[in-house]
Amino acid sequence: MKQLSLSGVLNPEATSLVSFYGAGGKTSLINRLAEEMTASGQKVLITTTTKIFAPSGIPLILENNEKQITGKLEEHYQQSCIAVLAAESLPSGKLKGINPAIIEKIQRKMNIIILVEADGAGKLPLKGHDMDEPVIPERSDLIVPVVGADALGKSLDFHTVHRADKLAAAIGVAEGTLITEDILARIFNYLTATGRRQACRAKLVPVINKGDLLIAPGKTAWRIAGNMDPGERSENMLVTAALKKDPVNIVLNFSNGRPKIKVTCVILAAGASLRMGRDKLILPFGDNTILEHTIEQIDLSGIDDVIIVGRPDQMLVELLKSTRRRFVINEDYRSGIASSLKAGIEAVDSNTQGILFALADQPLIPPSVYRQIIASYKEKFKAVTCPIYAGQRGNPVLFDRCTWPSLMNLQGDVGGREIINTLPPDEINCQIVDTESVLQDIDTPEDYRKLRED
Repeated sequence: MKQLSLSGVLNPEATSLVSFYGAGGKTSLINRLAEEMTASGQKVLITTTTKIFAPSGIPLILENNEKQITGKLEEHYQQSCIAVLAAESLPSGKLKGINPAIIEKIQRKMNIIILVEADGAGKLPLKGHDMDEPVIPERSDLIVPVVGADALGKSLDFHTVHRADKLAAAIGVAEGTLITEDILARIFNYLTATGRRQACRAKLVPVINKGDLLIAPGKTAWRIAGNMDPGERSENMLVTAALKKDPVNIVLNFSNGRPKIKVTCVILAAGASLRMGRDKLILPFGDNTILEHTIEQIDLSGIDDVIIVGRPDQMLVELLKSTRRRFVINEDYRSGIASSLKAGIEAVDSNTQGILFALADQPLIPPSVYRQIIASYKEKFKAVTCPIYAGQRGNPVLFDRCTWPSLMNLQGDVGGREIINTLPPDEINCQIVDTESVLQDIDTPEDYRKLRED
C-alpha cells in the first residue's frame, strides 16, 4: 500500500538526493526505499560517503574517476533500474564511498533518485559522531536521521551506541545513562541540528526504526516528539519497521512546532439504497438533504480533512460537487461496502494516521461525537476506536493505519466489523457516548418517516 510505504510517506521526487544518517537500520531503510521506488518504475542509485557492505542482489559499479562515472551509469541504466556505486572494494569487504561533490554532480546530470548512506554505526541502534561525521551532501533534498527503537531501556554505553562517549558529550549526559524517551528526544535534537548544518536546504524527516519492538509505538513517538526542542522539529516524524511488508507504522505531523496526529474522515455515501427504493441521501432533511446534513455535522466537529466516497450516479455526483468537498467515485459500489472502504483508504494522504469512517445516512450524530472519538483515539492510540451506547457498538468508527491492510483484504458486503471481531480486546477502544444516534441509520421508508417525525 502506498500510504504505508516509505516511498509514499517520504515522497521523493524523480531526481531527489536522499541522505540517511544516524543508526538503527539506515541500510534496511535505504534498501526498502530503493525496492519500492524501482517497483514504481524509478531509477535508483545507492551509494555512500563513508563505507558500507555491498547490498546483495544489486549490480555494483566500482569507479572513482569522476569523468568515467556518468558514462558507466548511463550505460548501466539502459538495461537496469538500480545500481550501487562505490569508489573501490576494500580488504575489509566494505565499499569505499564517493566524494559528496561527485554525488551532487551525478544528481545534476542524471534523472535518477540517489540514496546515500552518510554514516556508519557498526550495526548498533545509536551513533555519536567524530568531527568529520556524518558526511551529508550539501545539496541533499531530504535528510533522514535514524535511531533504533531497541535502544530504549538500555544504557548509553558501547554495547548500544557507536562512539558512546561522543554521543554522551553531545547531548550533555554521562555515559551509562539510561536511554529513555527524553534521551531519544535529545538525540534527535542533536541529529537534526547536525543534519541542518550540513544540508540546510533539505527537508528533514526523523525516523524511529524497529518500531515493531515497541509495546506502544504511537504513544512512544508522541512523547519523544513532544520532548524535542521546537526549533529542531521537522515536517514529519515516522516510526518504521523497515523489514516488514508495510513499513510505516506511525506518522506524526508537526504544526506550529507541536506534534499532531492526522485523522481523515471518510464519509461512505455509495450505497444503492435498495431497501429505501430510491436514493436516500438526496431525500430532504430540514433545509438540506440527508447527505448535506451529515456533512454539516462533520464540518462543525472541526475535522480538517474529509473525503466522500460516492457512486457514479449523476444526481449524487452533482450533490457531491456542490459540497466542495473532496470526493471519489466507487465504480464497484454494487459489490458491497468493502469496495467503498478500499476506495476511501486509497484516497487518503500518506501522512494520515487514522481514518474515521462515517455513514452518510446518519445525520443525527452531533459534532461532539466525532470530536469525542478522535480525542479518545489520540489519547489511547488503539487500533480501533468506536462509540458505545447502551452497551451496543455504533458508528462512526476510527481505524488506525495498522488495520488498513486487513480492511483492504475485505470482499463483498463485509464492513469493518469483520476486522474488529478479529482484534484482541486491548486493541479496541470503546468510547461511551450519550446519544442513541450512533446506532441509528436510515435504510427503509419507515426509518425515514421516524427521522422526520423526530
